[in-house]
Amino acid sequence: MGPVMKLVGIGILAATLVVVIIGLLLPSQYSVQRELVINTTPERIHEFTSDLETWPSWTPWFKDDPTLEITLGSITQGVGASQEWEAKKGGGRLTITRSEPDWGVSYDMDLSKGRPQSTYIMRYEVMSDSTKVVWGMSGDMGWNIMGRFFNLLMDPMVGPMFDDGLTRLKMLAEKSGT
Repeated sequence: MGPVMKLVGIGILAATLVVVIIGLLLPSQYSVQRELVINTTPERIHEFTSDLETWPSWTPWFKDDPTLEITLGSITQGVGASQEWEAKKGGGRLTITRSEPDWGVSYDMDLSKGRPQSTYIMRYEVMSDSTKVVWGMSGDMGWNIMGRFFNLLMDPMVGPMFDDGLTRLKMLAEKSGT
């Protein structure tokens, strides 16, 4: 092995070591959160967030992927409601784990292709004549070094989808009732 090849090998090893060390120093946990004030009651908003049959009318994922095929579980509303989906980009499963008209909804989502499970909340905060809806997601990449780098992209990738979904939920809830 010539001196140039040794230098190239040492350079590749050093670069790999730097990436691993930086990855280990990055946080393993991620969190994304958006909020929007909706001019209606928490109970009215809950009609849409707790019923998976209404989700296609306001969540961003359904409009962005025409290959999406959803199968609803035997329960579609409240705790235990679930759905599975397949699409060109992958599939997954969602299960509602908490559903209270005065608090909000939480759900777990497992995506295919080895992505980690994430926990989501849609929490309601009553204001004088409206409701602030906070949509958030959190999870943990554990010791997955590349996943820790991916955490840096989570907010710019998911945040705009949350903004879109909240805007669509606002239009639907305000239009449909008072």
